[in-house]
Amino acid sequence: APRRTAAPQYMYWWDLQTLKSRNPATRRQAVERLGKMGDPRLVGTLALMLTDPDEEVRLAAVLALGSLRDAAAFSPLVQALSDPNPRVRASAVAALGTLGDPLAVEALVQRLADPDGAVRRLAIRTLEGMGWQPKSDAQRIWHAVAHGRLQRAAAFGPAAVEPLSTVLRTGNPYERKAAAEALAGMGDPRVLDRKSVV
Repeated sequence: APRRTAAPQYMYWWDLQTLKSRNPATRRQAVERLGKMGDPRLVGTLALMLTDPDEEVRLAAVLALGSLRDAAAFSPLVQALSDPNPRVRASAVAALGTLGDPLAVEALVQRLADPDGAVRRLAIRTLEGMGWQPKSDAQRIWHAVAHGRLQRAAAFGPAAVEPLSTVLRTGNPYERKAAAEALAGMGDPRVLDRKSVV
C-alpha cells in the first residue's frame, strides 16, 4: 500500500515546486495537474496563481478552481472577474455559475457592463440560469445590451448612452454598427459629441 501512495505524493510535491518555474508552460501544466486532483485543500494554492503574469496560467487556475466545485473557490473566482484578459473573466463567470452560490449574483451583474461582448453574453446566460431578473432601469439597460437588444436599451433614454457607447467602442463590427444606429436615434446631446461615445 505505501508504494501506491508514494508516487502521487511525490507528484503533488513536484507540481507545487514547478509552480515556481520561470517557464509559463511548465507553471500552466502544474496548475492543470493540481486541478485534476480534485482536492479542495488546493484552493489557496490555485488562488495564488490568479496573479501569475501569464494569462494562460491564470486561465488554467480559474478552470482548476471551477472544477473543484467547492465553496472555498468562490472568493478567488470573484477576484478573477476583474482579470485584464477577457478569456479569464469569461471562465470565471462560467465557474461561478457552476457553483450556484446566490452571493455570486451581484458580482455577475457587474459583468453585464464588461467591455467584452462575449463576457457580457455569458454573464447574462449565467444569471438567467440562476433565476435572476433585473431590478432597476440600469440593470434592464445592461440586460438588453448583453442580449444585443440595443434599440430596446436606447428606449430607456439618456441612461443608455454610456452602455451603448461601451458597445460602440469594444464590440465587433456588427455590434458597433447597431450601437451607432441606436445612439443616433436617441437625440441625446452627448451623442453629437463624438468624443463622448468613441
